[in-house]
Amino acid sequence: MYARNQPKGQPRMPSCGHTKSASYKCDQLSRRDIEHFHRIIYAKLDKIYQDSMMLKYCSVSAPKRSRVEKVGSSRKDCEGHELSFTIPDRSDLESSDEEDSTQEGQIISQSKLRSKTVEAENEGESTHQLENLQESTPQPGPSHQQGRSTQKRAVIWKKKNLDHQIKETTTTSSKNDDAIDEPDVNLPSTSGCTGNAVPDQKHQNIRNPITESYEKIASLKEGGDRHSTITLCILFFICKDMRPFQVIEGKGFKRLMKELAPGYKIPSVKYIKKRLAEKFESCSTKFKELLCSVNSLCLTTDIWTETMSEKSYLGVTVHFFKDTKAINLNLAVKELKLSHTSDYISEVLGGICEEWGIKASAIQCIVTDNGANIVAAAKRFAGERSQLPCFAHTLNLVLETATDHDSIKEIIKKVREIVKWVKNSVNISDKLREIQVNSGIAEGAVKKLILDVKTRWNSTYYMLERFIEMLKIVSEILLEKTTGPEMLTSTEIDVIKQLISLFKPFEFATREVSGENFVTISKVVPIVSCLVSQLDKFKTSSVAVEQVLDCVKKEVQKRFGAIEYNNHAAVATLLDPRFKNLHFRDPVACTKAIKKLRDLIKLEASVSTSSESDEGMAASSSQAYDFWQHHKELAHWQKKKKSSRGSEGDELSVYLGNPVAPLKSNPLEQWDEMKSVFPLLYKQAKNVLVVVASSVPCERLFSKAGATVTKTRNRLSGKHLEKLLFLGGLDDEEFFQGEW
Repeated sequence: MYARNQPKGQPRMPSCGHTKSASYKCDQLSRRDIEHFHRIIYAKLDKIYQDSMMLKYCSVSAPKRSRVEKVGSSRKDCEGHELSFTIPDRSDLESSDEEDSTQEGQIISQSKLRSKTVEAENEGESTHQLENLQESTPQPGPSHQQGRSTQKRAVIWKKKNLDHQIKETTTTSSKNDDAIDEPDVNLPSTSGCTGNAVPDQKHQNIRNPITESYEKIASLKEGGDRHSTITLCILFFICKDMRPFQVIEGKGFKRLMKELAPGYKIPSVKYIKKRLAEKFESCSTKFKELLCSVNSLCLTTDIWTETMSEKSYLGVTVHFFKDTKAINLNLAVKELKLSHTSDYISEVLGGICEEWGIKASAIQCIVTDNGANIVAAAKRFAGERSQLPCFAHTLNLVLETATDHDSIKEIIKKVREIVKWVKNSVNISDKLREIQVNSGIAEGAVKKLILDVKTRWNSTYYMLERFIEMLKIVSEILLEKTTGPEMLTSTEIDVIKQLISLFKPFEFATREVSGENFVTISKVVPIVSCLVSQLDKFKTSSVAVEQVLDCVKKEVQKRFGAIEYNNHAAVATLLDPRFKNLHFRDPVACTKAIKKLRDLIKLEASVSTSSESDEGMAASSSQAYDFWQHHKELAHWQKKKKSSRGSEGDELSVYLGNPVAPLKSNPLEQWDEMKSVFPLLYKQAKNVLVVVASSVPCERLFSKAGATVTKTRNRLSGKHLEKLLFLGGLDDEEFFQGEW
């Protein structure tokens, strides 16, 4: 066995480990052992078989530290990896010979020929004698004709860089065929001992497994392709899964990386932070160039306070279309260091837009909640008509008012007390779980009661719904526990069931407008129309629910009565092929919206490129409940009406006269098909439909920020937080595009 290191300079001749007297001189291995070793590895022409034998008797290992090897009278530092070959026992060789005697006999004949050839050359015999030796040797079959023609060939040992030599050997097979025919007695053999054997052409790929090993080792070093890829994946894991930087120092992570990539050296936290800054710089530069060319976009913004460090942040997200894709970016999370006045918020918002190259003329709308300071800041920065209140937040205000009504306030309070009693007792919680498991429910499917949170939308609805769902189990527990809270009466339970039916349309509407990967602004007017229609049709036998119903109707009229006069919502509804002018209850508002659209067409009559978005319609969570029934009835009656205008009139008149598109169709895909028919309307649709109906994207940004800044990461700087959230918001394709 011998060991060879890869030095910094030119490679040296390998030496045997059995003696240190000279290279390729061994006092334990004979020439016959070497021949048997070669026959075992190259007994078959199958590369898979040869590779398996290489893996069995060859190994490459990295030394833990630099070794000092004595070479002659000088001492040189040897760094790198060790390559070792192990000669198998003779018993293994003999057993292999018995198993494949026919094939081995042919290879032995060639081996003897090579031995005689070398001896003849060493004794100075002429070329004529060598030819006579070949003629006197029994000729192998046709399958070995290629081996015969290359028996005298050898690869010259060139003192060049090992990587260059390996590349030359593996990629240019034609050069190997023209190798010098003169054998070199100092040529190192594969076994590393007494290297006088002359390999034939079929042995030219001996170094392939070794080559691959060296290439993998070099790739895992810093600067290698594999090292860069693994490091980038680690950074993606930290950003996407909101993990702390110190996760790479954990024992479990180190054990995982050792198993997946043994030669990879896990970088330090400082190195990962450096790569984070570089990746943020490259990705942000790309999107800054993109934002400079965007002519229509929408912003959402809100303020969030981090409770552990008591710091306030202004979050901003941007939404626009690129070709056929909807782009949503977590633009910034800036720390607010002064009082939250509208002037200061407007100043910070302007700085963010200037930093990212966003043109003020490209901002179609800024969506905010109903906070006075944030609303004033948006109007001050983008104009009075460019601010849009969050539709989902306004819906939640309607439900808050309804749940605080005196007629049902005590009933909801009773349910809340029961839920708290169950959650505050471990024994009761275990009992609740035990009853479900005994009834055949799987352990992973066991349900729990839900406690409402005032700041969480629709949480009261979810609490009541889950309570009714688990009513039998809760009643059984309360009958056994005399110290429990008072159980609801049958009348009160009936009231809760009717309240769930009353609040369900609001929960559906909230989810419907909370998307960011499909068009939502055009659904505002139709959703309000469907809500009003369902409230008018709602029937109840309870006096308490009747009072709540009147309260809800008043709140909807108060907050959404003038929604058809909102230019963003009204024009977007007209330009949505699914809705058009079906849901306008006020003829004056519809006429005003059509006039506004005509003015926009006259102002900007140009053709632009097409845009699409992702999935256009969120699926309903219930099969029996159909929120859009009112819309389907309107669309059905419109199809029965035959337009007398035909194809006469301008683009808008022809467009509105055509039937509406299917409810689940994508409006931007519809416009992509109609852009050649309605080019002027197409441009306006691309500008208007980019607006989102709620500030939910910004709320999601703050949820990710709260999951990132935890108790174990309470000292995370705002600079690193902003970079982590921006990169974590990118999809896989956007994150891994390009290089560092």
